Amino acid sequence: WYQDAAVKQYLATAPAADMPLPSMFNATNRAYPDVSAIGHNLMCVVRNFTQPVDGTSAATPIFAGLLSHLNAARMAKGMPAIGFANPLLYQAHASDSSIFYDIASGNNRCGVFTCCPYGFQAVKGYDATSGLGSVGDFAKLKAFALKAGSMQLVA
Repeated sequence: WYQDAAVKQYLATAPAADMPLPSMFNATNRAYPDVSAIGHNLMCVVRNFTQPVDGTSAATPIFAGLLSHLNAARMAKGMPAIGFANPLLYQAHASDSSIFYDIASGNNRCGVFTCCPYGFQAVKGYDATSGLGSVGDFAKLKAFALKAGSMQLVA
């Protein structure tokens, strides 16, 4: 429900030649990812050994940190924590897409060890490769999250 418009737009405009075959994904289920963060070459200390880490395990804590800052700003104003953040993120994107850095090129066909003949293509706006994108203007997202205190964030 919170992502219906964004996903429908993606499925309607993504070039069919750049998409997996319809039998390879369910276009009526929830789509993911919702957002992206650069999670590459972050230094992590494990058992007193520093090593670079990559991927979702690096990107997710970065985005969680952004949400923590939004919650701190809301709580400082006497507002509740965001809770389930996706409705707020999609509403923020619909209100002002410049809040997010739109990753509009590339695809997810290749991983570390192999490439596949099918994958999802990044396009302008929401896509199944990078979601809404990464947060490009935190100040605008924070302002939206504070303004959203009086908005209903869930349907």
